[in-house]
Amino acid sequence: MFKASLKGTNCTAAKFDDANLRQSNWEGAILCAAALQQVDLEGAQLQDTILKGANLTESDLIKVDLSSADLSDAILRQAALELASLFNADLSRADLKLASLFNANLEEAVLNGANLSDSDLRHANFTNTQLEEVNSSGSRVKGALFTDAIGLIPQQKQWLKKNGALNISDL
Repeated sequence: MFKASLKGTNCTAAKFDDANLRQSNWEGAILCAAALQQVDLEGAQLQDTILKGANLTESDLIKVDLSSADLSDAILRQAALELASLFNADLSRADLKLASLFNANLEEAVLNGANLSDSDLRHANFTNTQLEEVNSSGSRVKGALFTDAIGLIPQQKQWLKKNGALNISDL
């Protein structure tokens, strides 16, 4: 399904495990509770896609455009999201443990209740991002931007500053 166009399709609970979906276009598609483990989606277009509760464990999402996508309750453990655009995406309660978000754009995203533990967040952009009750323990944050981030408690701000994150608002 390399470079396939699946814009607006309804693939609720579909199984795509181990598929090559590189550079495919899923804009506006519905993939609620879809099985997408170890899928290659590098360079795919997933703007406005609904991936609520989808399992993307160990998937390749490098340079993916997930702008305004709904990834609430999604499982993204060990996913590669380097250089991905998650602008205005909903990642509420998403499991991103051990994920790589190196240089990803999460500007204006919602990550309330998300698990970012042990993830690579270096140089990611969290400007205007909602981060209430986020677990980022053990994550690498050097160079990550937290300009006007919302919901960080003083202990998190202190930890972020100590570990090289940038633009943390005053405690």
